[in-house]
Amino acid sequence: MDLLRADELPTGFTYPGAFLRAVGRGLTDLGPWWVLRGDQLRSRMRGLQERYPGRMLVAFARREDNDDVACWEAGGGGKVIVIHDFASDGWLQDDT
Repeated sequence: MDLLRADELPTGFTYPGAFLRAVGRGLTDLGPWWVLRGDQLRSRMRGLQERYPGRMLVAFARREDNDDVACWEAGGGGKVIVIHDFASDGWLQDDT
């Protein structure tokens, strides 16, 4: 599956079981959304941490047609949020 290992995830966060089952069944390319895996996932996670250091985001998918990234926010109760990545602080759209 090439997702983040437990030691790469924020403390206390675990992937939702339904997500793991979907990825395990190969449901990863659901255009326009694509599940992030491997180097792309790790690179996006590093970038999110640098751009939004006050948030504990766990990226899991990106849109192919813009900079939107679907994430969980650690400690957010499993709620999915969509962030328009690369936006300046104060202009970050968080579709919660």
